[in-house]
Amino acid sequence: MRLRKLSKSVRDGLLVAVAAALVSGSFLLIVVPKWPMPQAPDYLDYYAPLAHSLLDGKGYRYASGEPCVVYPPGYSLILAGLFYLAGATGLTEAAVLALFNVLCGAGIAVLLYSIGENLFGRRTALIGTLVWITYPLYVWLARLPCTELPFMVLFFTAVHVLFRGIVRKSSLEVPALAVGVLIGVGSIIRPFAVLMSLPFLPVIWGSADRRSVGKRLLPCGLLLLGNFVAILPWEAWVYKESGLLIPLATNGRAAVLDGLMLDTRPDLPGQVLPIPEDVRTFLKDLVGRSEEFGSPAAIGGFLLRELRSKPWTVLKLLILKAARAFYATDSQRSERPVALLQIPFSLLALLGARLAWRSDIQGRRFLGLLVPLVLYSWGMTIVVLSIVRYMLPIEGLLALLVGLSLSSLMDRAFSQIGPCRREPNSALQGPDVT
Repeated sequence: MRLRKLSKSVRDGLLVAVAAALVSGSFLLIVVPKWPMPQAPDYLDYYAPLAHSLLDGKGYRYASGEPCVVYPPGYSLILAGLFYLAGATGLTEAAVLALFNVLCGAGIAVLLYSIGENLFGRRTALIGTLVWITYPLYVWLARLPCTELPFMVLFFTAVHVLFRGIVRKSSLEVPALAVGVLIGVGSIIRPFAVLMSLPFLPVIWGSADRRSVGKRLLPCGLLLLGNFVAILPWEAWVYKESGLLIPLATNGRAAVLDGLMLDTRPDLPGQVLPIPEDVRTFLKDLVGRSEEFGSPAAIGGFLLRELRSKPWTVLKLLILKAARAFYATDSQRSERPVALLQIPFSLLALLGARLAWRSDIQGRRFLGLLVPLVLYSWGMTIVVLSIVRYMLPIEGLLALLVGLSLSSLMDRAFSQIGPCRREPNSALQGPDVT
C-alpha cells in the first residue's frame, strides 16, 4: 500500500515512530559509545540475574534458591525474553536490549500522538510528540536498562484507551477494565505504580454517561477489578512461597532509606539547591540509626516525631526533596543544566494547562487525570529517591501541554494562520483561547 493512500493519522503515526527511532538510535550509536557508564545496581543485582534464572528453568529465585520478593517479576520476564532472543540470533544482550528500548520509544511516540490528536487536534499532537522524542531527559533513557520505557508503553496505552472511549462517547465498562489491567501489569514491571489506578477514578466517574450512582460505580469497580486481577498471580505466588502478603515488593524500606542516604553526600559541583547543614546532620543521624526502622511506616513515624521537635529542619528536608524531584539525578551531577531545561518545559506546560482548561470539556477531563497523576508521582518520588527519572512517565503527558502552548504561540507569532486554517477538532479553536 502506498503511503499516500494511508489516512492522515496513520501517516502521522508512522512519522513520529520513525522520528523517535532515529533520535534514540542515533543517540545510542553516536553519543553513548563516547560516554560509557556502568549499569545500575538493581539491573546487575536483581533484574538480569533473575532473568537468567527464569531462562535456566530455576524460576524467579536467587542463586541460593530463595524466592525473590524484593521486586515484582515484570521487567525480569521482559529481559528473559530479550536474552532468549539474543541467544537465538547471536546478537549480544546489550544490542537486543538497545533495540528493545528503541522500539519502546517508537511505540510511546505513536501513543502520545494518538492521545494528543484525540484531545487537542493534529497540530498540537505533532508538536507535543516531537518535543517529547527530542527531550534530552527522555532520550537518555534509551541507554539504560530501565523499567520506565516498557511501563510507559502500558501507561500511555491505558490513557489512550480511556480517552478514546470518552471522546467517542462509548460505554466505559470495557475501557475501564482494560485500563485497570494495563496499570496492574505496569505495576508488576514498576512497583512505583502500585496505586496509580486511583487517579483514573475521578475521570471515569465524571465521564460515565449514567444517571444513577450505581451505574457510575460500575466502570470504577471494573477498573479496580482489572488492576487486582493483573497483580493477583504475583501476589498468590509470593504468598505460596513465603507466606507474605506484600504491596507488590518488599523493597519499600530500602527505597525510602536510599532516598535519604543520597541527601547525605557532600556537596557536589553544580548542585542547584545545596543541602542545609542542619538537614545534613539530621539525615546522617537518621541513616546511622537505620537498623531501628524495620518498615517505611517506622521511618515515617520517626519523621513525624522529629517534626514536633525540629519542625524547620524536617520542613526544609521535605521542601528540598520536593524540589529535587524535578531536576535531581542519581549521581547528583549535571543537576544545574537539568534544572535549566526543566524551567521552560514546566512554564510551557503550565501555560498549556491554562489553554486546555479554557478550550473544552475534553481539555478539562485531561487535566482532571493529569493533575492527580502529577501529584501521585511527585508524592511517591518525594517518599523514595527524589530524582527526575521517576517523574518522566508523567512528563510525557505534560509534553502535550507544551505542544498546546507552542501551537498557540505560533498562532500569535504568525497572525496569518487564522482560525479558518486550524483543524476542526483543535483545542485552540475557541475564541477565548487565542
